[in-house]
Amino acid sequence: MRIIKVGKVHTFLVGIMMMVILLCCSSQVQAAQDGDYTYSIINGEAEITSYTGTGGVVAIPSTLSGVPVTSIGDQSFRYRTGITTIIIPQGVTFIGNQAFENCSGLTNINIPHGVTCINDYTFSNCTGLSTIILPQGITSIGSHAFLGCTSLTTINIPEGVTSILSCAYAGCTGLTSISIPQGVTRIWDGVFANCSGLSSISIPQAVTRIDPEAFACCTGLSSISIPKGVISIGDRVFRSCTGLTTITVAVDNLNYASIEGILFDKAGTILLACPAGLTSVSIPQRVTGIGEGAFYGCSGLTTIDIPQGVTSIDDEVFRYCRGLETIDIPQRVTSIGMMAFSDCRSLTTIRFNSSTTKISDESSTIPVTTTIIGYNPSSAKDYALKYDRKFEVIASKTLQSIAITTPATKLSYTVGNTLDISGLVVTGTYSDTSTKVESITTANVSGFNSSVATTDQVLTITVGGKTTTYKVRIVAVPILVTGVSLNKTITSINVGAYETLRATLAPVKATNKTVTWLSSNTAVATVDSNGKVVGVKAGRAIITVTTVDGSKMATCTVTVKSLPIVKVTKVSLNKKTISINVGDNELLIPTFSPTTATNQKVTWKSSKTSVATVDLNGKVTGLKSGTATITVTTVDGKRTATCKVTVKKAQIVKVTEIGLN
Repeated sequence: MRIIKVGKVHTFLVGIMMMVILLCCSSQVQAAQDGDYTYSIINGEAEITSYTGTGGVVAIPSTLSGVPVTSIGDQSFRYRTGITTIIIPQGVTFIGNQAFENCSGLTNINIPHGVTCINDYTFSNCTGLSTIILPQGITSIGSHAFLGCTSLTTINIPEGVTSILSCAYAGCTGLTSISIPQGVTRIWDGVFANCSGLSSISIPQAVTRIDPEAFACCTGLSSISIPKGVISIGDRVFRSCTGLTTITVAVDNLNYASIEGILFDKAGTILLACPAGLTSVSIPQRVTGIGEGAFYGCSGLTTIDIPQGVTSIDDEVFRYCRGLETIDIPQRVTSIGMMAFSDCRSLTTIRFNSSTTKISDESSTIPVTTTIIGYNPSSAKDYALKYDRKFEVIASKTLQSIAITTPATKLSYTVGNTLDISGLVVTGTYSDTSTKVESITTANVSGFNSSVATTDQVLTITVGGKTTTYKVRIVAVPILVTGVSLNKTITSINVGAYETLRATLAPVKATNKTVTWLSSNTAVATVDSNGKVVGVKAGRAIITVTTVDGSKMATCTVTVKSLPIVKVTKVSLNKKTISINVGDNELLIPTFSPTTATNQKVTWKSSKTSVATVDLNGKVTGLKSGTATITVTTVDGKRTATCKVTVKKAQIVKVTEIGLN
């Protein structure tokens, strides 16, 4: 009984082991070799995992050992520099990461229509690849996909692509232009970095985010436009774009603005990116901060004036500004970021006008050859001592006078307003004849009182015991318009007649009494800036008056009537017969019956134009001896009148005697 029991248990265990082995074998990937290709079979489909051939023109088979090829695996053709052309069968739907990386001899490749994604590093450093056609089914391009493909001059990106990831085309120095599909909403970091041949690029309207260094070192770009929907722009996006001279921003962008071709935040207080192609820059006085890498690679700059209101200079702001020779750090600057002046090879001096400005504690922040000028003691001196920089103490000097060099933007106030010194620039002159823009706040200004209206209120600015003044005006609180009415709401006039409408504003003491006038149908009636309405033709028009203050409106319906038509019943001439000499003329004047006839147009005719002619105005001219009949005919009713004209030769009077005095 014991032996039988053991045998049954053994048989049971062996059966379990066999089932496990069979299950394991069925789930494993089967690896195989067919000619130059190593491949794996997954769910009845082949994925190429490596290629061992010599290169040249490589036509990947559609089947391996009878199994359909649907996938080219990661790194499968990597570093196969002898390959010049690759033909991929249409059954392939997947191409893995780094599949053709560093195939430097590859010049041509076709991508089957079933492929929907170009993965990471797929064609990275394929330096011989000059053209590639991406099928319309592609929806994404992976990071570094075409990195360093220096021979690519053009590339089509299908309209279905919605994502182009980091550094996808970085280092494609042969590209001159590229069209980004409208479905792309984000420009990833470094995606076009070092595309030095790129001269133009259009950012789609759907883009909302541009990541750091997206266009770094695109030295061929001269201008670029930021669409209205962009809400985020990363640091150093345009660094070292030495051909770039203008960055424009859509005027309706809510987050960014362009001032003289330089990128700012919407308020214009933070300078975010300066085109590296500029050789001179004037930073607006309202700027308070300079963003990371804002002037990175602006190698043409030799000097720059930083406004007195700036309080911070971020990391790498002036890095690689190799033409920059001197710079003056304003008193309000509290911190200098990491590597702010790194690689500024020509920077001979940097002056700190505050003893407490914090300098990033790294040797690379300020070049070794730069002389630091500052106070003793000061954080600038501490930095110079720590990193063995030459240091010069700012010489003692005293303020002699101050003057307003730029007036305040606001010089007119309403009763109850607070003082605003925006735009006000005060410059101090010192004992050593040097000048400096002084740092001022409203605390430096006295004499402001907006409780009552006044025309010339004198404000005094005091800095270091020195004073200067300027005047402002305080005006009463405006009385707002609450309504408007017209002297008539309905009227009628004849064609050609006019009537002047009068507008009355409420309250009568409203400050701004300016109004505008508008006719709903100028073909019927017109109205001028004084409310004078003129009838043009029969019909109806609505005249609207609108107040400039408050846009209050009133209307008058104008009916224009046609005048009754008075028919011509008779026409006569001022003369029935005339006698004129050859060369003379006489004017005939028609008279209509009734005199109020509507249409008083006439035509003239001579019965004998060789004797006498008549013009459109009834002027008769004698041409030769004889008689002619001049007829006038009314356009209305064809009424006629005539005048008989006798033309005579002028009588010649002979001279009979001549005498002298």
